[in-house]
Amino acid sequence: MRGSVSGTVAHLRAAMTRSLPQVERVVVLGCGGAGKSTFALHLSQITRLPVIELDRHFWSDDLVPLPVDAWVKVQEELAASDRWIMDGDLGPYDAPAVRLHRADTVVVLDLSLARCGWRAARRSRERLDFCGGSSPGAGAAASLMQ
Repeated sequence: MRGSVSGTVAHLRAAMTRSLPQVERVVVLGCGGAGKSTFALHLSQITRLPVIELDRHFWSDDLVPLPVDAWVKVQEELAASDRWIMDGDLGPYDAPAVRLHRADTVVVLDLSLARCGWRAARRSRERLDFCGGSSPGAGAAASLMQ
């Protein structure tokens, strides 16, 4: 299947097997909108490592962050597995030392702030749940996106 995503993934998987060391625990960092989740999913297809989306473990349904001590414990449990890709960079709320200590590979997506901002705004327009109105200011953010 020339030009297909599955063909490209198969090609990249073969190239990685020949030329790159085996990775087991990968941390993907970058600002919001950098493409961390997309990169992690593509890397997962190549390496067959499971992806752990940190946002799903960190934020409550009403977008309240976990306290730092609870977040450290959650990460200890997640990082205890032998094989994973952890996707997420929680900025000032984060405590990345636990996952960085366990990782054998760290990928930093270093895109410009302007590009990340544009991509995050475009993504939030595409995903109505991003500005679902459940947190202060979300209604205003949703109206700005219209």
